[in-house]
Amino acid sequence: MIVCVCKRVNSAQIREAVERGALDLPAITRELGLGTGCGRCVEFAERMVMQELQLLQAQAEVA
Repeated sequence: MIVCVCKRVNSAQIREAVERGALDLPAITRELGLGTGCGRCVEFAERMVMQELQLLQAQAEVA
């Protein structure tokens, strides 16, 4: 799913960035450019980053 139309960033790219260690929206912005155009994606992207971090934490606790 496209998250940032301006920079053509999709949800898989955000997920992969989090898995590589981008732990917050500023890190995602630096890596992918997300949120540097119109800014409409920022709120959704921030929620997505938080969900991905929670998922990684839950997976680590199970392992």
